[in-house]
Amino acid sequence: ILAEPGRRRAPPLEMLARCAARPKGLVHAIDADPGLPIFGPPGVVNRGRWFEDNWHADAWSPLCTLDAARYRVPLLHAVMAEISKIPPDEPLLVMAPALPGIAGAEITTGLIDVTQPDAVILISNGDSRYRLDNELRAGGRPVYLWQTSRRDHRHRPAHRTRRWNDFLGDPRRLAEPRHAGRPAGSRDRAHRLAIRRDEVMLHGPPPPTDVPDAWTGRQVAAGSRDGWTALGEVLGLDDAAFDLRLVGAVGGVDRLLVRDAGRGPDKELRTLPPVARRRVITTKQSSRAAMEVRAGPVVARLVNGVSGDPLLLVRLRHRRQTMMFDVGECLGLSRRILHTVTDLFLTHGHLD
Repeated sequence: ILAEPGRRRAPPLEMLARCAARPKGLVHAIDADPGLPIFGPPGVVNRGRWFEDNWHADAWSPLCTLDAARYRVPLLHAVMAEISKIPPDEPLLVMAPALPGIAGAEITTGLIDVTQPDAVILISNGDSRYRLDNELRAGGRPVYLWQTSRRDHRHRPAHRTRRWNDFLGDPRRLAEPRHAGRPAGSRDRAHRLAIRRDEVMLHGPPPPTDVPDAWTGRQVAAGSRDGWTALGEVLGLDDAAFDLRLVGAVGGVDRLLVRDAGRGPDKELRTLPPVARRRVITTKQSSRAAMEVRAGPVVARLVNGVSGDPLLLVRLRHRRQTMMFDVGECLGLSRRILHTVTDLFLTHGHLD
């Protein structure tokens, strides 16, 4: 089931679930939209069932991101893992994330290959720019168009955060981690767990551990070599340990999955920006220390340090664009870097 970005998914999905559940009274479902799933917590691929006129979440595979476009390969692996747990002779609805452009095309092709569906339903208005004709035609499955109205995106972050808070439960009722045998997906209240930094392996692209503030509020999955068994958030990080709030089985945890989902300054669950990490390097030709800051695709370098001759170099990686602010002493720069300068900005005149 594919949906054009911005289209309402819940009403047609409920109608489809009712129809598919008639023979046996239930239908399995996998919601592969980590940004705002129909059921279950955000930031994961949810597996559940429709019965007794409602969705019921059974299990999840963690992504710890709301960005299905960026992490579409882990998303496809998670869908494969959840499909393997469903009997092949029982009805299944797979809800794809609503993604435009290249990401949408790749997700569509990947999901068709993974799920081998009997049919594809496209939720759209019929005349939009959301076109995946080639991908759908290549899949060789019948495609049905379902027209729905647009949804209001203004309430999406608040709705997602409510779903996340409901999953975690009341923070004032944290339980001690003493029931390590509970299965993942347990509806029991969350546990508070402290785990030493030197006893855990970090998966995903986690933020640097020398920036503790970047960890607070991050979505995290915990588990062992046998799989991910708990989901929650980071309460804090110090020199010795991670302070975690987890729902699920917490016994034997020795690894954490952390990506870019977490609480912003407004406490809403969102995609967090890359953490700017400062590193100090020394130029070969000057005794003054250069300073460099990286933030996503942007690299800013104060070539001659804070007190040296003004020269700020800003590079946009993968775009072959380099901007130079002021033209101070350039001895610390190679010819290769100087030849990539495309824009020059002067804040004041130089006599030389």
